[in-house]
Amino acid sequence: MDDNNSSRFSLSIDYTLRISDDLYQGSHQAPNPNKVKTIFHRYSLTGAYRVSDEFVLQVTVPILDGTFEEDGIDKSNISGLSDISLLGTWRPSQIPGFNLNLGFITPTGDERNQPLVGIAVPSVFQLGTGAWQVLLGAGYSRQVGDWNLSTQLNVGLPLETSSQGFKPAENYFLSLSAGKTITDSEAFRFTVQGSYTNMDEYRGMELAHIGSTMISLRPSLVWQINERLTMSGSVDLPVYWDANETGIAAGSIWKIGLNTTF
Repeated sequence: MDDNNSSRFSLSIDYTLRISDDLYQGSHQAPNPNKVKTIFHRYSLTGAYRVSDEFVLQVTVPILDGTFEEDGIDKSNISGLSDISLLGTWRPSQIPGFNLNLGFITPTGDERNQPLVGIAVPSVFQLGTGAWQVLLGAGYSRQVGDWNLSTQLNVGLPLETSSQGFKPAENYFLSLSAGKTITDSEAFRFTVQGSYTNMDEYRGMELAHIGSTMISLRPSLVWQINERLTMSGSVDLPVYWDANETGIAAGSIWKIGLNTTF
């Protein structure tokens, strides 16, 4: 599969589904007698502009629809614009395969007066955090025979506390990935992902049921429909979860998307 290096603009539309209904206490699964469940549908529109061979600017606009259930009853619903992210990527020509990222998550999604919902396992459930966050990242990729190998480290840090007193958690993300072209129009990639999320804070108090360490596997497939249009699909499969306290473990994330260049 060949990249169209002459294209300056790209546009992606993605849909993801995540259903979470397992409770964990530390690294051990806990009973869920109250049948606590969260269901999230996320629709994302991402536009990217290649300023030069070394610099790319990107903006992602997410629309989120979520439901929080307890005992089979909808306890809370959210729907609307979530927090928009802005990202810049630098790929220095002197170091082939290396990239540095700097960006921000903007507080465009609505926050609630009370961010927690649920009785058995109170969980943060809102469209946005109400606070600016900075995104930092670095990655490296190289071709080894028929395989493309890559690694990426990303960090998200809060810059402020929201007007409602909510401060989002620090989060750290590391991925190792291997991809291979199967045919002229299809490519497969397998990724191992690790993440750590600290506890959110609300009015100076740490939220005990928030935060975790997670390892997941992501097989993905990309299909190049024509010179300008590609379709992709992936699933994130959690294989290890360690909650800071008792919390809802993130379920599998199913994703499908379309990307076009012009």
